[in-house]
Amino acid sequence: MSRYATLEMLKAHVSVVDALDDVELETALNAAEGLIDEFARRRFDAVDPDDPEAVSTRVYDDSGWVDDVVAVDEVEVRRGGTWQTFDGWELWPFNAAADGRPHTRLLLDGPAGDRIRVTGWFGWPAVPDAVVQAALLQGARLAQRRSAPFGIQTVPNLDGSSPMRLLARLDADVELLVAPLRRRPVLV
Repeated sequence: MSRYATLEMLKAHVSVVDALDDVELETALNAAEGLIDEFARRRFDAVDPDDPEAVSTRVYDDSGWVDDVVAVDEVEVRRGGTWQTFDGWELWPFNAAADGRPHTRLLLDGPAGDRIRVTGWFGWPAVPDAVVQAALLQGARLAQRRSAPFGIQTVPNLDGSSPMRLLARLDADVELLVAPLRRRPVLV
């Protein structure tokens, strides 16, 4: 599993130079990444298709929708309980690699069978910059949570007043950064 941001990046983001809060910051960063994954309905793990150790095999229904995949080595279909190599497929979207994004579907040429078994490199070509920034923002916010009892934080205004606000589960800027990368649910 790749990390969206490192502990060192988060420490620089929140201007921490010592190691006193490393465990808390690491926990906040892990939690932030989990929140981002849940909101986005996907993981943003970077995978190198030149790394033979990163290949894995997954099974899907015959709709052609797959998890985020950078490259595919083999596609098999199950017909009558027997797996057979299937050559009639293309990765979609066609220009995903040029856009730095993964493929999300196999376009199947003809009837496949009741299950599809895909062997490939699942993940993203690289963690998107927006996700790195989102992990840092949300991680910093979670790390500062100890200063906001019960999720209520005072926020000083320019006029000197300090209204109180309830902290939402996911930072609004994190939602803005990740929303364009959010996977739409597949309705079958």
